[in-house]
Amino acid sequence: MFPDDGPVVVTVEEQTCFGSDEIDLQLVRHFHCSLFSLVLRRPLTYSHSDDSYYVVLIKERHTIDFKKMRDLTSSLEETRARRFSSLTAGMVLVPLHYKKKTDGFGSGAYKVVKVCYDMSPLSSFPDKRKAATFKEYFQETYDETVTDMEQPLLQVSRHAI
Repeated sequence: MFPDDGPVVVTVEEQTCFGSDEIDLQLVRHFHCSLFSLVLRRPLTYSHSDDSYYVVLIKERHTIDFKKMRDLTSSLEETRARRFSSLTAGMVLVPLHYKKKTDGFGSGAYKVVKVCYDMSPLSSFPDKRKAATFKEYFQETYDETVTDMEQPLLQVSRHAI
């Protein structure tokens, strides 16, 4: 991994216990999911099983650095919020998948009616015959892989250029 402050060495080690506090477990899960979805931009669905693993930050003496994990998670969420804060109703967008499908921009512009922060690519797709989620719909319809499962969905209307 190469974050802004340089490369990071990742070591995999089995650890059976990392804290007795349920809040710590929630933080570990949240950090792990944030790392995959916001930094590595890989879809991640949490599921607990006996062979589950978590990515955590380790400090000296092989203890988990909960403070740094909390700080980094907050920083990632602030960055995400800033990234999507520029999306506003009234904006006109030309989706990349439209350009790919038609070999040009044509009239494939859309006006943003509403930014749906309460929905994500993993939200249920309205027509179950086409897809279970919006992510699946884009994969099936446009051969596009959605990588940011935290992004909000946009309600749009066609817009002539």
